[in-house]
Amino acid sequence: MNAEDSKLRPNVILSVIIFFALWGGSLMVGRFVVIPIIELLPSNTMIWLSVCLSLRKILICGIQIAAFFAWVKFAEKRKITTIGFTSKHKAICYWSGVFLGVGSVSAIVFVSATFGIIEVSFNGISPITLLVSSLFIAAFGWAIQSASEEIAIRGWLIPTLGIRYSPILAVLLTGKYLE
Repeated sequence: MNAEDSKLRPNVILSVIIFFALWGGSLMVGRFVVIPIIELLPSNTMIWLSVCLSLRKILICGIQIAAFFAWVKFAEKRKITTIGFTSKHKAICYWSGVFLGVGSVSAIVFVSATFGIIEVSFNGISPITLLVSSLFIAAFGWAIQSASEEIAIRGWLIPTLGIRYSPILAVLLTGKYLE
């Protein structure tokens, strides 16, 4: 069963309303639940601040992912795998993309710093400590955040619009209005 098999085939307006209800609602719930917890953690060093910000992102985006999974499973009554999880080696594909993304960003920062385009400041922290802790934690946060966006837009919204109208129209609408 995939998006075409869903009995729910909302029009553009209803699809966008459902999207923003799931996305925005889970964002608000996530912030309401997560921020008070994060504020209890120490944030007196650069590393702890990075940990807190990344943890906030991980938890809030995790709630967003759960909202879309719940919608697909309970409202549309279809399997979670129908929103784009088609690879046999899902974890390998996902983490390969994460590491490729982190490597690309790191290369850009390295080249930019080397040519003086940007200035990298370590604020008294050894570069190795900063790299191992902050960068790893931030990269994990970015991985969860990007997964939530992919699941919401490419996994749910584009197929939902694509089965009712056309895949080209779905991509154009989401590209134009959800930039």
